[in-house]
Amino acid sequence: IKSRGYLTKEDYTFLSIQSIMANLTLIANPVSPFSNRVLITLAFKGIDYDLEYYDITKDKDLIKDKNPLAKVPILLLEDGTAIYESLAIIEFLDSLPQCTDRPQLFPTDPI
Repeated sequence: IKSRGYLTKEDYTFLSIQSIMANLTLIANPVSPFSNRVLITLAFKGIDYDLEYYDITKDKDLIKDKNPLAKVPILLLEDGTAIYESLAIIEFLDSLPQCTDRPQLFPTDPI
């Protein structure tokens, strides 16, 4: 990037993906099977993340700030974007280009 002196569309894509991967935070509950699905995916894909456990019975208001359904898991991106619902989080993680060295969890061709 530096040697050319300008940024291409591919560079912007790379930089935006790098910033997404730079600081992921998973808000979860240790007894939630849905949180565990995401934790397994993060481990399988080899993605670094911060983990925050919340008690959904006591911390419902805190969770509701990030997810209007007041459910966990919630994946927070560095820019503050919140992705919730375990399957949506897993699909997002599976689509990241940094994870191409691991097998895909979802088929690229649905048929």
